Amino acid sequence: MRFRYRNRGHLATIGRSAAVADFGWIELRGWTAWVVWSLVHIYFLIGFHNRMMVFVNWAWAYVTFGRGARLITGDQSGIKQTLDS
Repeated sequence: MRFRYRNRGHLATIGRSAAVADFGWIELRGWTAWVVWSLVHIYFLIGFHNRMMVFVNWAWAYVTFGRGARLITGDQSGIKQTLDS
């Protein structure tokens, strides 16, 4: 069986409760697209346990305003000195 790519649309999350979705026949934005993005992402995970764990983690992060990424901001001049020595 040969591989055949089928583009079923584009989904992108932009931030907390914000996303864009383009399926060709419909375009969504904002909270509605974010919910669709979340459901599609969870649907394509393998295994019930993984789906539940991601859902619980996301729900907890959403309720507690938890961050998924830690960003480095501010003065970083000391980093170069540490790496050079």
